[in-house]
Amino acid sequence: MPYFEDEQRYFVTTEYDAIGRLISTTKPADEGKTATSSTSYNGLSTTITNALGHKKTTTKNIIGKVIRIDEPKGAWLTHHYDSIGNLIKTVVGGVTTTMEYDIRGNKTKMNDPDMGTWTYSYNALGKLVSQTDAKGQTSTMAYDKLGRMTQRTEAEGTSTWTYDTKSKGIGKPAVITGPNGYKKELSYDALGRVSSSTLTANGETFTTTNTYDSYSRLSVQTRPQNFKVENVYNQYGYLMAKRAPKAQITDYDREYLSKLLEQSTANARKATEQANKLEIKISKYNAYSEYYTKLATKLLEGSGLLNEDAQKLRDNATLLDELSNKLEQKAQYFRSLADNASMKAYMGSGFTPLVVQRNKALYFDIAERLTNKHNSI
Repeated sequence: MPYFEDEQRYFVTTEYDAIGRLISTTKPADEGKTATSSTSYNGLSTTITNALGHKKTTTKNIIGKVIRIDEPKGAWLTHHYDSIGNLIKTVVGGVTTTMEYDIRGNKTKMNDPDMGTWTYSYNALGKLVSQTDAKGQTSTMAYDKLGRMTQRTEAEGTSTWTYDTKSKGIGKPAVITGPNGYKKELSYDALGRVSSSTLTANGETFTTTNTYDSYSRLSVQTRPQNFKVENVYNQYGYLMAKRAPKAQITDYDREYLSKLLEQSTANARKATEQANKLEIKISKYNAYSEYYTKLATKLLEGSGLLNEDAQKLRDNATLLDELSNKLEQKAQYFRSLADNASMKAYMGSGFTPLVVQRNKALYFDIAERLTNKHNSI
């Protein structure tokens, strides 16, 4: 692991089996501990178990192509191939993506549930010359006689590649341009190695320079803001370490952290203001909620009392109806008695039945309405 000269060193250790296959990797972890992942093999399946015990199993076919991956917690995907090894179908958790190819093995169509349907076309050399996405947007590519891409036109704009124009740069890219003013220019030294690259983006220019050792290995790379990175090789020529002056890293980190702190402080201030506003609203809403709760309780209590009063009135009305019916029955009884008594009185006085009936009508009229006093018998 990268480290400063006066700091503690951390190492990553690996173990292999008798035939050179990786079987374990141990890396530094928090609080001075280590985390170990292991790899086991079972025929065409390889299982990796990380430090948390999560397992991922990859299964390949006899020609080394992945046909199934089982992730932790039951996730899985499968790959399906045609007779010449082209991937024609992928199934992820039951969702299927399909691909089609021409007789040369070039992919001509892809149907993806997320991306939609894409189509592709090629030139006689098998170079992709156009692709159309699910929105109907077409990107086109152009190549020179050596098959190098010289232009690509997309919805975002056009990118170009220019070759062979730089000193000692025959057969190599010289200038690359892209949308929104993007430009990258390369320069080469006497041996054709990249000596510098200048990148222009968003109106700013950044230059990176390279120096090489006597074996043509990249020795020092000077990046924008004069930040230098040195490559260190061992006696066998393998890259052993990358170094940078601590002062540069400290200054760089301090500047970066200062900007990050400033931005974080501003974000925290905005978040605090927003939280204060929300807390004021919450206080108001809580007050309204308490008021409405009390009002609802009073209304419920009042409605309960009103329901009780209404029930009492309904009960009283029922009793009055029953009493009224009983009194009506008694009234009918007394009317019947009066009718009988009147009939007997008139009959005893020598009146004919017709006259009795007429006088009876007058009698009841007088008794009930006190009208028609002058009606004759």
